[in-house]
Amino acid sequence: MNFTTFTPRDLFAAFFFIALWVGYTFFADWWATRRPSLFSAMRAYRLQWMRAMLTRDNRLLDAAILQNLLAGTNFFASTSILILGGLIALLASAGKAVDVMASLPYTQAQSESLVEYKILLEIGIFVYAFFKFTWSMRQFNFLATMVGAVPDLGDQVATEALVNRAANVAQLAGEDNNRGLRAYYFGLAALTWFFHPWALILTSILVVGILYHREFMSRTLQALTD
Repeated sequence: MNFTTFTPRDLFAAFFFIALWVGYTFFADWWATRRPSLFSAMRAYRLQWMRAMLTRDNRLLDAAILQNLLAGTNFFASTSILILGGLIALLASAGKAVDVMASLPYTQAQSESLVEYKILLEIGIFVYAFFKFTWSMRQFNFLATMVGAVPDLGDQVATEALVNRAANVAQLAGEDNNRGLRAYYFGLAALTWFFHPWALILTSILVVGILYHREFMSRTLQALTD
């Protein structure tokens, strides 16, 4: 990478963006072990779901829930592919993108190679999101197999162990789905870098604030934990 393409502000904004995303991911995982969060609250509901599933002779309801979870994850995985296709097409016409950006007010002058790096950042973000969503889909498929493999209630110890394993797989699938969604949030923030590096810094902070509020302070969390 030729860093001479970047202005000092662009370099700072790019590293700030990446550090904030990575830092928030580690912080959110750590903080969720010390106070209620959407993710930790859903862990209890997933475990309760698996235990309730044992009491149903006909598990069509559980199959419908899994199908709904898969459909949502599949939507975002498919959308990631469409976004990547658009970004790759944009990369091939970066020169035209420079002209368009130059005609907009309050935008910083930038070279074609700098715009290409900005597009590559977006491509990297949505490649990451695609892998997270597709891995989440696979884990939900594993969970469907585990639900189908639940034995009769005769062996209490074996049944409880399977319930815990199934809840753990559901939690891991939800975690990857959540991280894929976070990538979408940060991908939207990265769009503002095309206008100005300070816009990227401000929107990155805004995204982290929104994510923190929703995960740790939202009315939805209060409704789940009350």
